[in-house]
Amino acid sequence: QAIKELNAHKIFHGTFGLSAAYGLTGLYMQEVETDRLLIDAAEQLIVVADKSKFHHVGQVRTVPTSRIHTLVTDIGAPENELEEMRSQGVRVILA
Repeated sequence: QAIKELNAHKIFHGTFGLSAAYGLTGLYMQEVETDRLLIDAAEQLIVVADKSKFHHVGQVRTVPTSRIHTLVTDIGAPENELEEMRSQGVRVILA
């Protein structure tokens, strides 16, 4: 209940898996439910994920790609995935 009362401008979020087609994914339903509540409390979702996250897909979708405002990733991230995310309106920052 306390999480539902949060109000944030931005949330920085890591993830188990990331896909332009499917969005953020996780492994455990309880963890994903908590993540969703935190993400819903924020105006902007900023995902921080290195290149290895693009090769993992968890059993549970946390949020679709359309919910991501900004993705911060590294240079080795798959360019085709980054381009698809950009085409869906995600701001991509390579760090």
